[in-house]
Amino acid sequence: MVIALMQKTTKLWTKVILIIIWLISTQTIRRYAAAKMRTGYRVPMLLASSVNVTCWIYGAFLGIAKPLAFGAMSFKSLLVGFDIVLLLSLCVTSRLKTALSSKPLALAFNTTGQPF
Repeated sequence: MVIALMQKTTKLWTKVILIIIWLISTQTIRRYAAAKMRTGYRVPMLLASSVNVTCWIYGAFLGIAKPLAFGAMSFKSLLVGFDIVLLLSLCVTSRLKTALSSKPLALAFNTTGQPF
């Protein structure tokens, strides 16, 4: 019975997974990446932020994709779509990291080390 319900509500379960991933990503930014960013190491913040943005973008897509509401696509294909958006986001983040590598981090923080 549970499996039959999951097959009918694949969009809902995909949203639940997105919220869990988003929560983990947000906590990673808060507890780990922000501290590394203050020391000058940008990579954890960029990676966690790209996962965070991917959750928002894919969640918005699922929100407007009304035909997917009642099992039009399988759960696996919805997660593959998330993986594709995540891969694109990581590519953009990689390019951003390359562009930012020539700029000093001090522009983002004041003299006390606190963000503006």
